Amino acid sequence: MATGTAATVQFNDVVGGTYALGAIQITGTSAALDLNAAITNASSLSVSGASDLGANVTTSGTQTYTGAVTLSASPTLTTTSNTITFSSTVNAVDATDRDLTFGSGSGNVIFTGAVGTTYNLGTITDIAGQTLTFSDAVTANTIANYGTLLFNANAAKTISPAITDNGTTTIQVISNTDSNIS
Repeated sequence: MATGTAATVQFNDVVGGTYALGAIQITGTSAALDLNAAITNASSLSVSGASDLGANVTTSGTQTYTGAVTLSASPTLTTTSNTITFSSTVNAVDATDRDLTFGSGSGNVIFTGAVGTTYNLGTITDIAGQTLTFSDAVTANTIANYGTLLFNANAAKTISPAITDNGTTTIQVISNTDSNIS
């Protein structure tokens, strides 16, 4: 699926619920995704513009969100051992804390833009034990992690009240600028 220069693709009913889908690609200068119902059975998802995630996404392959992402709900993103990449900011859509969960089977998760700096996130949960990498500022109430947590940024890191784990989490802070992890 491809769009033009200023189109928004809106899903209001389950996508892939009956039949498996190939790659979903939403591309274009200002192409955007407005997700109001789950994507359940696609091979991959790639969005070049902004994304509003208001439902769960399950793919067998990668998920790539190049533009800014807002959370209008608390979605679970799941792949089959493939990477989920956020190349821009990730924020709640308003002052209501929104949770972001990475489901079982997911590969590593990479945040290259700031997370929760406009409207902070509630809980960021890693169920599958993958590596969560934050390369810019991150603000969330809690990170519930069961793998490796990597802070690789010279930017603010505010996690309050807690980082929780199952006893096997590895936390690496590559730079310690403005760290407030409590």
